[in-house]
Amino acid sequence: MRVLLVMAAVLAGCGAHAGSGNASGDLEGDGGALLWHLTCGDAVCASGGHRDHGVPRCTVETAGKQCATPGVTCDLGNDCNEDLVCSTKDPRQQAGGCPVSRASYKKDIHFLSDGELESYRDQLLDLPLATYRYRQAPPDSRLHLGFLIDGHESLACVEPERDQVDLYGYASMAVAALKVQAREIDELKKEVKDLRMRLDSRSRVMNPFRPPTK
Repeated sequence: MRVLLVMAAVLAGCGAHAGSGNASGDLEGDGGALLWHLTCGDAVCASGGHRDHGVPRCTVETAGKQCATPGVTCDLGNDCNEDLVCSTKDPRQQAGGCPVSRASYKKDIHFLSDGELESYRDQLLDLPLATYRYRQAPPDSRLHLGFLIDGHESLACVEPERDQVDLYGYASMAVAALKVQAREIDELKKEVKDLRMRLDSRSRVMNPFRPPTK
């Protein structure tokens, strides 16, 4: 079970791809200095190596340096599939931008209680998996394995307006499930240890020459 959940988290990350270089937000400029900004890139670097995603290669462009034309994008050519975009704003810090994991970029931070972790574990297990073909694909096309969000639009890892699963959210829910499972395993280990000690104590009363259980 633990191995399966870890694989789910990793595969969820590997399945995420960079966008066209423009996250949500006004990247056309707001009167500030135009600078080259990094875009999100892949959730997991080198998951599939560099992909040609139809953006011209960068030449002398460098993140943080000034640029002239807002919205222009170039491909850095790295395994993370990051681009540079010319803008007055950092696309990674706009709504719908990259998942950033430092507290300094966030507000309303709330660490999950044991009960909340269990709730997310239950949501994770509730999301059905299925094999399928896309409607526009030919009948002999390969089967895909993935999620069906119909009837599960309220789950924390679902973006119903985009008809898809939020893979970063799904991977985080998989970690929540691992935390719950680790706690349950520790509790079971303690129960087994207590039971062994009780049985050993009772056995030594009945047979005082029997060596104690380790």
